[in-house]
Amino acid sequence: MFGYGKVSILLKERKAKILQLLVQDYIENCEPVGSKRIAENYGIEVRSATIRNEMAELSEMGLLTQPHRSAGRIPSELGYRVFVDSLMERCSMPSEASRIITRALRQKNEIEMLVSAACRVLSELCGYAAAACYPSMKNSYINYISLARYGAKRLLLVAGTSDSLIIHRLLNTEKPLFSMDSAINFLTSVYRGRLVSDIVQMSPAEGMFAPVSAEFLEAVKSEGRDKRDRKFYYEGIGRLLRLPEFRSVENLEALINVLENDSLMEKITGFAESAEPAVRIGSETGIPALSGYSVVSAGYRLSDKPAGGIAVIGPTRMDYSRSIAAADLVREQLEIMLNSILK
Repeated sequence: MFGYGKVSILLKERKAKILQLLVQDYIENCEPVGSKRIAENYGIEVRSATIRNEMAELSEMGLLTQPHRSAGRIPSELGYRVFVDSLMERCSMPSEASRIITRALRQKNEIEMLVSAACRVLSELCGYAAAACYPSMKNSYINYISLARYGAKRLLLVAGTSDSLIIHRLLNTEKPLFSMDSAINFLTSVYRGRLVSDIVQMSPAEGMFAPVSAEFLEAVKSEGRDKRDRKFYYEGIGRLLRLPEFRSVENLEALINVLENDSLMEKITGFAESAEPAVRIGSETGIPALSGYSVVSAGYRLSDKPAGGIAVIGPTRMDYSRSIAAADLVREQLEIMLNSILK
Protein backbone atom coordinates (compact mmCIF):
# COMPACT_ATOMS: atom_id res chain seq x y z
CA MET A 1 0.00 0.00 0.00
CA PHE A 2 1.21 3.52 -0.74
CA GLY A 3 2.08 5.99 2.03
CA TYR A 4 -0.57 8.68 2.24
CA GLY A 5 1.77 11.37 0.93
CA LYS A 6 2.38 9.41 -2.26
CA VAL A 7 -1.31 8.60 -2.60
CA SER A 8 -2.33 12.25 -2.52
CA ILE A 9 0.21 13.03 -5.24
CA LEU A 10 -0.95 10.16 -7.45
CA LEU A 11 -4.64 11.10 -7.31
CA LYS A 12 -5.90 12.61 -10.54
CA GLU A 13 -8.33 15.50 -10.29
CA ARG A 14 -11.48 13.43 -10.81
CA LYS A 15 -10.47 10.75 -8.32
CA ALA A 16 -9.60 13.42 -5.78
CA LYS A 17 -13.00 15.07 -6.25
CA ILE A 18 -14.85 11.78 -5.88
CA LEU A 19 -12.92 10.96 -2.71
CA GLN A 20 -13.60 14.41 -1.30
CA LEU A 21 -17.34 14.17 -2.00
CA LEU A 22 -17.60 10.63 -0.69
CA VAL A 23 -15.86 11.47 2.60
CA GLN A 24 -17.99 14.57 3.09
CA ASP A 25 -21.16 12.60 2.36
CA TYR A 26 -20.22 9.81 4.74
CA ILE A 27 -19.31 12.26 7.51
CA GLU A 28 -22.72 13.87 7.16
CA ASN A 29 -24.92 10.79 6.70
CA CYS A 30 -23.03 7.79 8.13
CA GLU A 31 -24.18 5.57 5.27
CA PRO A 32 -22.06 3.81 2.60
CA VAL A 33 -21.93 5.96 -0.53
CA GLY A 34 -22.62 4.55 -3.98
CA SER A 35 -21.63 5.87 -7.40
CA LYS A 36 -25.24 6.70 -8.25
CA ARG A 37 -25.56 8.94 -5.22
CA ILE A 38 -22.45 10.90 -6.15
CA ALA A 39 -23.55 11.23 -9.77
CA GLU A 40 -27.05 12.44 -8.87
CA ASN A 41 -26.31 14.64 -5.86
CA TYR A 42 -23.07 16.40 -6.68
CA GLY A 43 -23.24 17.28 -10.35
CA ILE A 44 -20.22 15.37 -11.59
CA GLU A 45 -20.68 15.29 -15.33
CA VAL A 46 -19.74 11.67 -15.92
CA ARG A 47 -21.77 8.50 -15.92
CA SER A 48 -22.42 6.52 -12.78
CA ALA A 49 -20.45 3.61 -14.27
CA THR A 50 -17.38 5.82 -14.68
CA ILE A 51 -17.65 6.95 -11.05
CA ARG A 52 -18.03 3.32 -9.99
CA ASN A 53 -14.80 2.44 -11.81
CA GLU A 54 -13.00 5.34 -10.16
CA MET A 55 -14.28 4.24 -6.76
CA ALA A 56 -13.01 0.71 -7.44
CA GLU A 57 -9.56 2.11 -8.17
CA LEU A 58 -9.69 4.24 -5.02
CA SER A 59 -10.47 1.03 -3.11
CA GLU A 60 -7.47 -0.69 -4.68
CA MET A 61 -5.32 2.22 -3.49
CA GLY A 62 -6.57 1.62 0.05
CA LEU A 63 -8.56 4.85 0.29
CA LEU A 64 -12.03 3.28 0.38
CA THR A 65 -13.51 0.10 1.79
CA GLN A 66 -16.77 -1.73 1.06
CA PRO A 67 -18.58 -2.98 4.18
CA HIS A 68 -20.73 -5.42 2.14
CA ARG A 69 -20.54 -6.65 -1.43
CA SER A 70 -23.79 -4.92 -2.45
CA ALA A 71 -23.21 -1.77 -0.39
CA GLY A 72 -21.56 1.49 -1.33
CA ARG A 73 -18.16 2.46 -0.03
CA ILE A 74 -16.84 4.25 3.03
CA PRO A 75 -13.49 5.94 3.69
CA SER A 76 -10.60 3.97 5.13
CA GLU A 77 -8.20 5.48 7.67
CA LEU A 78 -5.91 6.28 4.73
CA GLY A 79 -8.82 7.88 2.90
CA TYR A 80 -9.57 10.12 5.87
CA ARG A 81 -5.89 11.02 6.14
CA VAL A 82 -5.63 12.09 2.50
CA PHE A 83 -8.89 14.02 2.89
CA VAL A 84 -7.67 15.89 5.98
CA ASP A 85 -4.24 16.66 4.56
CA SER A 86 -5.12 17.51 0.96
CA LEU A 87 -8.83 17.73 0.18
CA MET A 88 -10.66 19.15 3.18
CA GLU A 89 -11.92 22.71 3.03
CA ARG A 90 -10.89 24.50 6.21
CA CYS A 91 -13.68 26.32 8.00
CA SER A 92 -13.57 29.05 10.60
CA MET A 93 -15.81 29.20 13.64
CA PRO A 94 -18.58 31.82 13.58
CA SER A 95 -18.11 34.92 15.71
CA GLU A 96 -20.81 33.63 18.06
CA ALA A 97 -18.54 30.70 18.96
CA SER A 98 -15.86 33.10 20.14
CA ARG A 99 -18.42 34.88 22.31
CA ILE A 100 -19.55 31.55 23.77
CA ILE A 101 -15.97 30.66 24.70
CA THR A 102 -15.30 34.09 26.18
CA ARG A 103 -18.47 33.97 28.30
CA ALA A 104 -17.58 30.49 29.51
CA LEU A 105 -14.05 31.43 30.53
CA ARG A 106 -14.01 35.05 31.59
CA GLN A 107 -15.70 34.48 34.98
CA LYS A 108 -13.12 31.87 35.97
CA ASN A 109 -10.22 33.12 38.08
CA GLU A 110 -8.59 29.80 38.93
CA ILE A 111 -6.57 27.67 36.55
CA GLU A 112 -8.45 24.46 37.31
CA MET A 113 -11.80 26.13 36.62
CA LEU A 114 -10.52 27.63 33.37
CA VAL A 115 -9.19 24.35 32.01
CA SER A 116 -12.33 22.38 32.92
CA ALA A 117 -14.53 25.12 31.40
CA ALA A 118 -12.47 25.03 28.20
CA CYS A 119 -12.98 21.27 28.01
CA ARG A 120 -16.74 21.66 28.42
CA VAL A 121 -17.14 24.39 25.79
CA LEU A 122 -14.95 22.48 23.31
CA SER A 123 -17.28 19.48 23.59
CA GLU A 124 -20.31 21.74 23.13
CA LEU A 125 -18.88 23.36 19.99
CA CYS A 126 -17.92 20.08 18.32
CA GLY A 127 -20.65 17.73 19.49
CA TYR A 128 -18.07 15.09 20.46
CA ALA A 129 -16.16 14.20 23.61
CA ALA A 130 -13.38 16.54 24.71
CA ALA A 131 -10.40 16.18 27.01
CA ALA A 132 -8.03 18.64 28.66
CA CYS A 133 -5.11 18.54 31.05
CA TYR A 134 -4.17 20.91 33.84
CA PRO A 135 -0.75 22.55 33.40
CA SER A 136 2.12 20.46 34.68
CA MET A 137 3.75 21.75 37.83
CA LYS A 138 7.08 21.09 36.12
CA ASN A 139 6.29 23.88 33.65
CA SER A 140 5.60 26.45 36.37
CA TYR A 141 8.13 28.68 38.06
CA ILE A 142 8.58 30.08 41.56
CA ASN A 143 6.87 33.43 42.01
CA TYR A 144 7.61 34.23 45.64
CA ILE A 145 9.16 32.77 48.79
CA SER A 146 8.54 33.73 52.41
CA LEU A 147 9.54 32.64 55.92
CA ALA A 148 7.64 33.31 59.14
CA ARG A 149 7.83 32.31 62.78
CA TYR A 150 5.45 29.46 63.64
CA GLY A 151 5.53 28.92 67.37
CA ALA A 152 8.63 29.02 69.52
CA LYS A 153 10.87 26.62 67.63
CA ARG A 154 9.50 26.35 64.12
CA LEU A 155 9.53 28.31 60.89
CA LEU A 156 6.90 28.24 58.17
CA LEU A 157 8.38 28.19 54.68
CA VAL A 158 5.89 29.20 51.95
CA ALA A 159 6.48 29.44 48.19
CA GLY A 160 4.05 30.22 45.40
CA THR A 161 4.26 29.07 41.79
CA SER A 162 3.18 30.75 38.58
CA ASP A 163 0.16 28.43 38.35
CA SER A 164 -1.10 29.39 41.82
CA LEU A 165 0.18 26.29 43.62
CA ILE A 166 1.24 26.91 47.23
CA ILE A 167 4.22 24.94 48.53
CA HIS A 168 4.69 25.00 52.31
CA ARG A 169 6.85 23.28 54.88
CA LEU A 170 7.32 23.54 58.66
CA LEU A 171 10.95 23.71 59.74
CA ASN A 172 11.96 22.61 63.23
CA THR A 173 14.74 24.90 64.37
CA GLU A 174 16.29 26.64 67.31
CA LYS A 175 16.98 30.34 66.90
CA PRO A 176 18.45 30.56 63.37
CA LEU A 177 21.92 31.97 62.74
CA PHE A 178 20.49 34.38 60.16
CA SER A 179 17.79 37.00 60.05
CA MET A 180 14.48 36.13 58.46
CA ASP A 181 14.82 38.91 55.89
CA SER A 182 18.29 37.82 54.82
CA ALA A 183 17.14 34.21 54.37
CA ILE A 184 14.15 35.32 52.27
CA ASN A 185 16.37 37.56 50.17
CA PHE A 186 18.82 34.71 49.62
CA LEU A 187 16.15 32.14 48.63
CA THR A 188 14.46 34.70 46.39
CA SER A 189 17.69 35.59 44.62
CA VAL A 190 18.54 31.93 43.95
CA TYR A 191 15.16 30.34 43.17
CA ARG A 192 12.63 32.99 42.15
CA GLY A 193 11.82 32.85 38.43
CA ARG A 194 13.31 29.37 37.99
CA LEU A 195 11.26 26.52 36.56
CA VAL A 196 10.23 23.87 39.08
CA SER A 197 11.64 21.24 36.71
CA ASP A 198 15.06 22.94 37.00
CA ILE A 199 14.88 23.48 40.76
CA VAL A 200 14.31 19.80 41.55
CA GLN A 201 17.64 19.03 39.86
CA MET A 202 19.59 21.52 41.99
CA SER A 203 21.80 20.81 45.00
CA PRO A 204 21.42 22.77 48.26
CA ALA A 205 23.37 25.98 48.60
CA GLU A 206 26.47 26.06 50.77
CA GLY A 207 27.19 28.31 53.72
CA MET A 208 24.93 29.60 56.45
CA PHE A 209 21.81 29.23 54.30
CA ALA A 210 22.47 25.58 53.44
CA PRO A 211 19.86 24.18 55.93
CA VAL A 212 16.99 26.37 54.75
CA SER A 213 18.01 25.89 51.10
CA ALA A 214 17.91 22.11 51.58
CA GLU A 215 14.47 22.34 53.19
CA PHE A 216 13.19 24.48 50.33
CA LEU A 217 14.44 22.01 47.71
CA GLU A 218 12.93 19.08 49.58
CA ALA A 219 9.59 20.91 49.84
CA VAL A 220 9.49 21.48 46.08
CA LYS A 221 10.45 17.86 45.35
CA SER A 222 7.95 16.54 47.88
CA GLU A 223 5.16 18.62 46.36
CA GLY A 224 5.87 16.98 43.01
CA ARG A 225 5.74 13.52 44.57
CA ASP A 226 2.68 14.08 46.73
CA LYS A 227 0.53 15.74 44.11
CA ARG A 228 -0.42 14.18 40.81
CA ASP A 229 1.57 16.10 38.23
CA ARG A 230 -1.41 16.31 35.90
CA LYS A 231 -5.13 16.63 36.35
CA PHE A 232 -7.33 15.56 33.49
CA TYR A 233 -10.86 16.44 32.53
CA TYR A 234 -13.26 15.05 29.99
CA GLU A 235 -16.73 16.01 28.81
CA GLY A 236 -19.27 14.93 26.22
CA ILE A 237 -19.75 11.18 26.56
CA GLY A 238 -23.50 11.80 26.31
CA ARG A 239 -23.01 13.63 23.02
CA LEU A 240 -21.37 10.58 21.48
CA LEU A 241 -24.44 8.52 22.38
CA ARG A 242 -26.44 10.58 19.89
CA LEU A 243 -24.28 9.36 17.01
CA PRO A 244 -25.18 6.22 15.02
CA GLU A 245 -21.83 4.60 15.81
CA PHE A 246 -22.64 4.59 19.51
CA ARG A 247 -26.26 3.45 19.68
CA SER A 248 -24.90 0.54 21.68
CA VAL A 249 -23.52 1.79 25.00
CA GLU A 250 -20.96 -1.03 24.94
CA ASN A 251 -19.16 0.75 22.11
CA LEU A 252 -18.20 3.49 24.56
CA GLU A 253 -16.72 1.19 27.19
CA ALA A 254 -13.23 1.19 25.66
CA LEU A 255 -13.26 5.00 25.34
CA ILE A 256 -14.33 5.50 28.95
CA ASN A 257 -11.53 3.20 30.09
CA VAL A 258 -9.09 5.38 28.12
CA LEU A 259 -10.47 8.60 29.61
CA GLU A 260 -10.06 7.19 33.12
CA ASN A 261 -6.42 6.26 32.48
CA ASP A 262 -4.02 9.12 33.30
CA SER A 263 -1.13 7.85 31.19
CA LEU A 264 -3.37 7.54 28.12
CA MET A 265 -4.94 10.95 28.77
CA GLU A 266 -1.42 12.37 28.97
CA LYS A 267 -0.81 10.93 25.50
CA ILE A 268 -4.09 12.17 24.02
CA THR A 269 -3.76 15.74 25.27
CA GLY A 270 -0.08 15.80 24.36
CA PHE A 271 -0.44 14.81 20.69
CA ALA A 272 -0.04 18.43 19.60
CA GLU A 273 3.52 19.60 20.20
CA SER A 274 2.65 23.07 18.94
CA ALA A 275 -0.39 25.33 18.91
CA GLU A 276 -1.31 24.07 15.43
CA PRO A 277 -3.98 21.36 15.93
CA ALA A 278 -2.80 17.83 15.22
CA VAL A 279 -5.07 15.10 13.84
CA ARG A 280 -4.65 11.40 14.70
CA ILE A 281 -6.96 8.98 12.89
CA GLY A 282 -7.74 5.51 14.25
CA SER A 283 -4.55 3.47 14.60
CA GLU A 284 -2.44 6.65 14.32
CA THR A 285 -3.28 7.36 17.97
CA GLY A 286 -1.16 4.39 19.01
CA ILE A 287 -3.92 3.41 21.44
CA PRO A 288 -5.65 0.14 20.38
CA ALA A 289 -8.85 1.08 22.22
CA LEU A 290 -9.15 4.17 19.97
CA SER A 291 -8.93 2.27 16.68
CA GLY A 292 -12.42 3.49 15.77
CA TYR A 293 -11.85 7.06 16.94
CA SER A 294 -10.01 10.16 15.80
CA VAL A 295 -8.35 12.76 18.02
CA VAL A 296 -7.84 16.45 17.22
CA SER A 297 -5.53 18.07 19.78
CA ALA A 298 -3.91 21.45 20.35
CA GLY A 299 -1.27 22.47 22.88
CA TYR A 300 -1.53 25.63 24.98
CA ARG A 301 1.34 27.63 26.45
CA LEU A 302 1.99 29.57 29.65
CA SER A 303 4.57 32.33 29.63
CA ASP A 304 5.50 31.14 26.13
CA LYS A 305 6.32 27.62 27.38
CA PRO A 306 4.36 24.43 26.55
CA ALA A 307 2.02 23.75 29.47
CA GLY A 308 -0.83 21.41 28.51
CA GLY A 309 -3.29 20.41 25.83
CA ILE A 310 -6.91 20.04 24.82
CA ALA A 311 -8.39 17.43 22.50
CA VAL A 312 -11.54 16.50 20.61
CA ILE A 313 -12.34 12.77 20.58
CA GLY A 314 -14.91 11.43 18.15
CA PRO A 315 -15.53 8.70 15.59
CA THR A 316 -13.27 8.52 12.55
CA ARG A 317 -16.35 9.92 10.79
CA MET A 318 -15.97 13.21 12.65
CA ASP A 319 -16.33 16.66 11.15
CA TYR A 320 -12.60 17.31 10.99
CA SER A 321 -12.83 20.84 9.68
CA ARG A 322 -15.10 22.03 12.48
CA SER A 323 -13.17 20.12 15.14
CA ILE A 324 -9.86 21.64 14.04
CA ALA A 325 -11.31 25.15 14.00
CA ALA A 326 -12.96 24.71 17.42
CA ALA A 327 -9.83 23.25 19.03
CA ASP A 328 -7.73 26.12 17.68
CA LEU A 329 -10.16 28.78 18.89
CA VAL A 330 -10.59 27.27 22.37
CA ARG A 331 -6.83 26.84 22.70
CA GLU A 332 -6.27 30.48 21.77
CA GLN A 333 -8.83 31.83 24.24
CA LEU A 334 -7.64 29.50 27.01
CA GLU A 335 -4.07 30.75 26.57
CA ILE A 336 -5.22 34.37 26.78
CA MET A 337 -7.22 33.78 29.97
CA LEU A 338 -4.56 31.64 31.68
CA ASN A 339 -1.75 34.06 30.98
CA SER A 340 -3.86 37.00 32.15
CA ILE A 341 -4.46 35.50 35.62
CA LEU A 342 -0.84 34.44 36.03
CA LYS A 343 0.61 37.90 35.44
